[in-house]
Amino acid sequence: MPSLSAEEDMYARAALACYAKALTTDDPDLVTNLLEAGAWFARLGNNGNN
Repeated sequence: MPSLSAEEDMYARAALACYAKALTTDDPDLVTNLLEAGAWFARLGNNGNN
């Protein structure tokens, strides 16, 4: 498994934090927003070299 750059690691951690928070909330709108934010961070962290 290749190592992540510092920037990729930061975005991956942000995405995972959003996904984890989405699993712990009961508010459907917040879940949607957190999942969308997680996907946004994941896209930012994907630099095309993966």
